[in-house]
Amino acid sequence: MFQDNSVNFADEAEYENRRAEIISQLMEVRDKMVDVFGSHSGRVRIVEELIADISLDINEKEEYDDEVPRYVRLRIFRESRGEALSVLNLESRVINTLRGGNIFTIEELMAHNREELLAIYNFGTKSLDRVIEALEEGGYSFPDDWIEES
Repeated sequence: MFQDNSVNFADEAEYENRRAEIISQLMEVRDKMVDVFGSHSGRVRIVEELIADISLDINEKEEYDDEVPRYVRLRIFRESRGEALSVLNLESRVINTLRGGNIFTIEELMAHNREELLAIYNFGTKSLDRVIEALEEGGYSFPDDWIEES
């Protein structure tokens, strides 16, 4: 008998199957919430944090002395859903600034227009120029509206 808090399962496989079902259902809820509120809504972030809590592999959790911080779980979840910003040749300051703006993947980065990116705290035109350069170096295209018209 396998037990997780007050719920009993016949074995660990049953537990993992149920956990996978719950994650799948939460992902459906998340996707519907994105349609209604947008991908960077605080409500969506709460659901993503819940999914990250549930989906974090036990082995990954044991690598940390204390409980894994919520922002780390969210980053692991987000980066597992798309190509991480860290694949770009960007300074850590730029990556951390984007993460502070709730942007963790290249796909999420591309979903923003110039004004939205420049509205991120400590993300200015030099940071945007550096992101454009890094995307070009990595063989990615970027939205035309990121270039300032003179």
